[in-house]
Amino acid sequence: MARPKSPAEQQIRAYQLFQTEGFSAIAILTNLELEYDTPVSLRTVYNWLKVFKNARDEFTQYDEEFAWHKLSQFDLPWESSEFILAMWKYVTRYSRLANSAWVLEETQNADGRPKLTYRLDVDLLSEDEPMPPPPMKLPPPTFRQAKWWWRIHLAVPDVEFEDLYWLSQRFVDRELAQTVLGIPATYADLEAHLAYQPWHCEDCLEIYLTAVQEQQIPQISQETFSTSEREAIASSLDWQPLTLTETWSAPFNIMLWSQILERLRQGWPSGS
Repeated sequence: MARPKSPAEQQIRAYQLFQTEGFSAIAILTNLELEYDTPVSLRTVYNWLKVFKNARDEFTQYDEEFAWHKLSQFDLPWESSEFILAMWKYVTRYSRLANSAWVLEETQNADGRPKLTYRLDVDLLSEDEPMPPPPMKLPPPTFRQAKWWWRIHLAVPDVEFEDLYWLSQRFVDRELAQTVLGIPATYADLEAHLAYQPWHCEDCLEIYLTAVQEQQIPQISQETFSTSEREAIASSLDWQPLTLTETWSAPFNIMLWSQILERLRQGWPSGS
């Protein structure tokens, strides 16, 4: 399931493999070749690694693999232990089950040369899979993720693990884009989404939409759904490619992950 994605997305993926797995340039390129139709060159990866190595500071250290005994080093209170460990258990179990369903398969490039790529083997998936498999193998959870898990849990404590994972991942993705690509992170739309909780009830949804219409708050960005999130949603629907419109209109793009999947399974059109 290789994907023709932009060099920017590959750069973030390379950064994750470098930070959490300690991969070399060649190992990173090997993974990019498995996951993308048009991977960047080895020279490009080497150039990225130079930047990554020079960028090791208090901000990038949050992309270290999560370890409970280091909580206090990352400004996470020990009181968060019960929740974060439960969330870590949930996500690592999901990663292990989902990653095991990805197998290597030999395909061909456009010029007919053989190449290896990942393929999802649905027969290897358990029926009690906690979440749909992601569009690529997942790295271990990081302190950056744990930080946002805790923050989102404090903001919306009644949200289940599955939904909290994706709510927090939106913040993680934007923060990563700033760290790796230098794109200034903005969170006003995501914060308004958390504050109004439009997924909670019909009245909450109406209040949120009215506030957006009256320009009291910014509507959640149409780019909120990352490529990974869109493809993970698509993979949950009979494991077939799904064409999603670029403009997912409200209330579609402001609902929780579990609600989106439920409505999609009921045949809810993407433009409604």
